Amino acid sequence: MAVVELHGPGDHAELTGLDALETAGEGGSRGLRIWASLWPKVAALVLALAIWQLIVWSGWKPSYTLPGPDTVLRGSERSSARESRGGRSV
Repeated sequence: MAVVELHGPGDHAELTGLDALETAGEGGSRGLRIWASLWPKVAALVLALAIWQLIVWSGWKPSYTLPGPDTVLRGSERSSARESRGGRSV
């Protein structure tokens, strides 16, 4: 841990400036703070879906082995709707 020695009147201004750097990110609107914490997660999800879709388009595996994200996501919506009605998924 660094030790700071104060020798003159200019040192106080320097430390005050450093304190201001630490508290600069604490302000701001709630929406900006939410967006700052949310965008990395959204970007990771979009990137994962894009890579998945690119692999599907490459034809590496047949579609019955590796379906695309659209097929899987539409299928999960149907199965959740079916489960809410009390039906069984096969």
